[in-house]
Amino acid sequence: MVTKVLKSLFYTIFAFCYASANAYDFQSSGFYFNILSEEDATVEVTSEYEGAMSYAGYIEIPEVVSYGWNSDYTVVAIGDYAFSGCTLDYISLPPTIKRIGNSAFCGCKGLASLSLPEEVDYIGDDAFSNSDIGGNLTILSRCKYVGNGSFFQTNITNLTFEWNYTPNLDNLCRIGDIAFGNCDFLTTVNLHGLFYHFGSNPFMRCDNLTTIDGWGGYTNHEQTQGNLLIDGCIYSFTEKDGIRSLELICCPASMEHFSNPNYYTGIEKKKHVLTSLGSTSFGGCRKITSLDIPNTVEKIGYMSLFLPADEEDNIYRRVNIPESVEEIGDFAFGWFGYNWDIYIHSTKIKNFSSGAVPEGRKFGNVHILYGTKSSFIENNPYVEEGFNVIDDIIDNVDVTANQGEIGEYWATFYSNINHNKVPVGTKVFKVNLTGTTITMSEITDGIVTKGQGIVLKSSSANITMTPNASASADNYSDNSLVGTSTSIANPGNVYVLNYKTETGAGFYKLKDGGTIGANKAYLVYDGPAFACGYFGFDETTGIEMPTIEGNDDTDVELYNLQGRHVQNPTKGFYIVNGKKVFINK
Repeated sequence: MVTKVLKSLFYTIFAFCYASANAYDFQSSGFYFNILSEEDATVEVTSEYEGAMSYAGYIEIPEVVSYGWNSDYTVVAIGDYAFSGCTLDYISLPPTIKRIGNSAFCGCKGLASLSLPEEVDYIGDDAFSNSDIGGNLTILSRCKYVGNGSFFQTNITNLTFEWNYTPNLDNLCRIGDIAFGNCDFLTTVNLHGLFYHFGSNPFMRCDNLTTIDGWGGYTNHEQTQGNLLIDGCIYSFTEKDGIRSLELICCPASMEHFSNPNYYTGIEKKKHVLTSLGSTSFGGCRKITSLDIPNTVEKIGYMSLFLPADEEDNIYRRVNIPESVEEIGDFAFGWFGYNWDIYIHSTKIKNFSSGAVPEGRKFGNVHILYGTKSSFIENNPYVEEGFNVIDDIIDNVDVTANQGEIGEYWATFYSNINHNKVPVGTKVFKVNLTGTTITMSEITDGIVTKGQGIVLKSSSANITMTPNASASADNYSDNSLVGTSTSIANPGNVYVLNYKTETGAGFYKLKDGGTIGANKAYLVYDGPAFACGYFGFDETTGIEMPTIEGNDDTDVELYNLQGRHVQNPTKGFYIVNGKKVFINK
């Protein structure tokens, strides 16, 4: 199925610059003109005839031209296809220009830079596509339309939308589909004010684009619709009952990791929920090798994960499709041969098709993690045309915890396979090591994000972890725990969760030759030697000291208040790691 976005992509890529005849009304000062309005005495620059390439070299368009009996006409527009295919050394546009037509400079060679007049309010589809325009480009405040593919495959390096007056709802600028796509030299975009309507990814396949910047965000008077810039990505939103539903418009093509915008509050303290990946939203983000789509996304749009690759590209890309997803658009994963591993957590997806597939090739693998392979294929009968469908149901993980105080059981856990959720009666904690202080913080949604080591506290010795479609909404960025999926020998400077009668619970240094069990978490400390025996829990955590994962491979050094080493302490105060502790025995 060829959709509007696909048509847009193809007509910009192939730049059909010569599509209509240009009859002209008169010739003056070396230019051809069409009269737009006799009443207003306005004209547009055009060419002699279709595909004429009527102009070359140094061009300076006049502000006013004369025609007929004492009649002066103001030049207010560059007509469709007027300079398409021409070779120009320089062009000067008069300040009276308001409109630049479709394909007006399409395929124009030699024109290395361009200054747009302040009054320009319309830049047509493909206006400058496949031209040599480069350097810094500033689009000024009055422009209300930047057309589909208007600057496609140009040499622009920096793009700025400059607002020199207070924008309002009557002055919103629409940036069209793939407007600046394939601009290989574009590195920065500054969207002052974000007063825009966006088409499909306007910066698709700008491989060196590292920064999309701006301030504020457009909202309508009722604050129920608008745009946001979060972590360098552009979103549109609709708001209902205080919650903003986000659709991803685009991210910089150089981005390597996508940050979940959910629960982002910012200045307005609004709750944000990502519900849709828009058409071509990740288009050209070649550096992404792993993507965990948040478990709030319901729709993955047309070509949203279009990541172009060379024929010999051997990079495998992993995507987790959460249980919330109901719709995957056509060509969502492009139409060239990639090495995809797509993990399907949802049982609600229907009519997921691969799109066009190169003969004799597959896009990759679709792993069915829930339900059955047969039911998935029944709901998505065309998926096997482009993917190998694999029945890869994830099993639960059973964790055995060690008893602490009466009725409490503790363990550490780590998985690099998938996210997991704990059962009722079990809590999840991350651990932060700052200096010689341990702080434990609860993960409130009970989800253990893949690749994160954690501490579990449960009312049962047997903890069943169930696979979860998405990562935790809580922030793990300050988590100091490291994990291992296999049993390993002590790599050095390792501390494991343990309990000793004299000092209570904490992370104790693992002796040389000790081992760390599979799917366990631990700490690494490379600080001063005097602090290398034991790290106790920060009292501010409110966690009672448990008996946990006892291990005779750990050791701790105790000193009395006079600084003498003590091997068999009795009840009283001692120094451990430079901190005063009380031993109750």
